[in-house]
Amino acid sequence: MVEKIKDWYHREFPDDEVGEKLNGEASFTDFFVAVATGTVYKTMGVGDSLVRERLFEHLSEILGKPYAYVYDIWLAGSLEGVM
Repeated sequence: MVEKIKDWYHREFPDDEVGEKLNGEASFTDFFVAVATGTVYKTMGVGDSLVRERLFEHLSEILGKPYAYVYDIWLAGSLEGVM
């Protein structure tokens, strides 16, 4: 999960200009922590929900979990009761 979210996003969605504004330092590990602590948009560096959804989807693939797993962690703001 060391891949940077910006690198992945830019490769997958090269025509999406919002991707250029993503935090270039945040890895998918950082993003997972952000999901669990309610700092998703701060970590991403943008406030775009479509970008968030795409990152959630890819994070769920990395984790080998359904999308709902990542989404539920985000809604709960913690890993408690999810893991």
